[in-house]
Amino acid sequence: MEKNITLKNIFGNSMWQIGEKIITMIFSVFVTSIVARYLGTEDYGFVNYIISIVMLFTTFSTLGMEKITIKDIIEREESEERILGTSFYIRLIGGIVLIFISQITIYILDEKNMLAQLLGLIMGLCMIFRAYEVIEYYLQSQMKLKTISIIRFCSTFFVAILRILVVIFDWGIVGFTATYLFDAIIVAVLLKIWYKKRKKLKFKFSLEYAKRILSKCWYVAISGLMVTLYMRIDQVMLGSMLDNKTENGIYSAAVRIAEIWYFVPTAIISAFQPAIVMKKKYSEEQYEKSMQRLYDIVAIVGIAFGILITLFGDIAVQILYGEEYKGATSILKISVWAGLFATLGTARSVWLVNENLQKYSLIYTSIGCVTNIVLNYFLIPKIGARGAAIATLIAQFVTNVLALVPFKKTRKSSTMILKSIFLNQTVKDVFKTFRIRINNLFFREQGRG
Repeated sequence: MEKNITLKNIFGNSMWQIGEKIITMIFSVFVTSIVARYLGTEDYGFVNYIISIVMLFTTFSTLGMEKITIKDIIEREESEERILGTSFYIRLIGGIVLIFISQITIYILDEKNMLAQLLGLIMGLCMIFRAYEVIEYYLQSQMKLKTISIIRFCSTFFVAILRILVVIFDWGIVGFTATYLFDAIIVAVLLKIWYKKRKKLKFKFSLEYAKRILSKCWYVAISGLMVTLYMRIDQVMLGSMLDNKTENGIYSAAVRIAEIWYFVPTAIISAFQPAIVMKKKYSEEQYEKSMQRLYDIVAIVGIAFGILITLFGDIAVQILYGEEYKGATSILKISVWAGLFATLGTARSVWLVNENLQKYSLIYTSIGCVTNIVLNYFLIPKIGARGAAIATLIAQFVTNVLALVPFKKTRKSSTMILKSIFLNQTVKDVFKTFRIRINNLFFREQGRG
C-alpha cells in the first residue's frame, strides 16, 4: 500500500469514480426529470416521502462500519474473510431490522395506507442486497476504484432503461420504486461475481471480531442515525405536516439537483482514505498535511458548484422539470450550500476514525439533528419547503463547523474546515505554481529576445 500514497495515485483512482459518476449523473438527471414530470409533484412527493422514512433507519443496516472496516483491512489485524464475512452478516441482520422498524413507522404515520406499506417494503428489501457492499470496502482499501466504477455504471445503465420503461408502460409509483430494488440486486450480483472469481475466499463469521467492530462503531452507528435523521427528516416532516405531498415533490426535485455534485467529493474522499491511514502510521506531519489537503479540495468543489447553481439554478429547474416545479428554484439555491458543509463533514469522518474519536460524532450529529427538527417544526408551517431548506442549511453548518469547537480534542477539525473555506492553502499553492510558471515563461521569452 505504501506505493499508493502519492497525490498522483490518489487522483488517478478518484478520476475513475468521478468519470463514472459524470456519465451516470447524465443518465440520472435525464431519467429523473422524465420520471418527475411523469409522476407529477404529488406522486413524486409521495414516493420520496416513503423513501425518506426508510432511509431514516439505514443506519440499522450499515452501522457506520465502512470506514472502520476499510481501516481494519488495511492494517490486517484480522483475516480478510473474517472481516468481510462478519461485516456482511451484521449488515444482513441490520437490513432485516430496518424492514421491521420502517414498516412500523410507516403504519404509524400513514395508518391503513397499503400502498405506503408496499413501497416501504420494496425500499427495505434493498438493504438486504446492499449487504454485499462490504466487497466495496475491500476494493476501496486496495484503491481498486476502477472496478467499483464499472460495476456502478453497469447498474445505473440498466436501471435507467428500467425507469424509462416505467414511464412508457405506465407502471406508476410501484414500478418506479421497484427500480431501486433492481439497482441493489444488480450491484450485489456483480460484486459477488467479482469476489468469487478474483479472491475465491468464503465469508467467515467471527463472534470475537463482531464484538470488536460493534464496540468501535456503535458511536458511529448512532451518529449515523442522527445524520440520516437531519438529512431526511425534512422530507418526512414536509410529508406529514402538510395536507398534500406537492411541497415535498418540489423540495425533492430541488434536493436532487443540489446533490448532483456530491459524487465528486465522495470519490476524492474514498481515494484519499487509504493514503491517509498509511501516512498516519509513518508520519504525523504528512498525515495532517494530507488531511488538510482533503478538506481544501472538498471545499473548492463545494464552493464552485454552489456559485454555479446560485447563478444558473433557475435555468436548470426549468429545463429538467418544467413549469410545474418552478417553486424548486429558491429551494435549490439554499440547499446547494448545505452540501458544502455536508461533504466537509464526510471528510471529517475520516479524521475522527483515524484519531479514534468516533464517540464525538454522536455529539455533533445529535446537535445537528435537534437543530434541524426544531427549525423544521417552526419554519415548515410558515414557509413550507423553503423553511425545510433553510433548516437543513443551518443544521449542516452547526453540525460540521460549530458543534465540535467546545471540545479540545476535536477543535482542530473545526479549525481545519474553516481554513479550507476561508484560507484555502491548495488554492494558494495552485496560484503560486501558476505565477511561477508564467514568470518562467516570461523570462524565457525575454532571454530569447
